[in-house]
Amino acid sequence: MLAAVLAAAFLVTILLLARSYRKLNESILNERVEAVQQLGYLLSSRVTMLKDSYGNETRQLAALLENSNVSGWEEMRRMFLNSGEFLLVTADGKLQAPDGSIWLVKDDDLRVNIARGTDVVSSFATVQTRGDFWLFSIRVNVTL
Repeated sequence: MLAAVLAAAFLVTILLLARSYRKLNESILNERVEAVQQLGYLLSSRVTMLKDSYGNETRQLAALLENSNVSGWEEMRRMFLNSGEFLLVTADGKLQAPDGSIWLVKDDDLRVNIARGTDVVSSFATVQTRGDFWLFSIRVNVTL
């Protein structure tokens, strides 16, 4: 009789232990899900802030270029010496950096926005021999 009571108590203890272990695993899983959701939200908001910042910088550079009455490439290079990397479209449709180098960018959305766009558009593109870039484009009505 004592053996049966001990066996039943042991069995109940094992079942309670298994149940507690399962609840602990569920709790850990829920905490992981919440942590990943929180990280996703933080990353998303940071990317949005960064995108807005680069978009504003693109608008400012475009406005400065349009309102500066720059007459040539050399004057434009001096004016935008510390403005980071940017490209302008040449008369034959190529993308040229202020240093004179031509960039081969395969991004149709970028080209369409440069030709017809009204606001900043961003896209990711691989630039041959240079790597991957987050590109921001806006139409600028200036001829150099």
